[in-house]
Amino acid sequence: MQLEVQVHRPRMTERALLVPGMELEDGCTLRYAAPDFPTTYQIIELIATLGAI
Repeated sequence: MQLEVQVHRPRMTERALLVPGMELEDGCTLRYAAPDFPTTYQIIELIATLGAI
């Protein structure tokens, strides 16, 4: 599954890029290739959590 997440501020991508396989598409868009839906959901939760820190 290809996940693409757009965040509000570029600084919110910094921590998410520490996740192996995470890519920066542009200043506010992250991309991640996940093997299945449960992993995709976990990555979404992780990005949200890291963005709130």
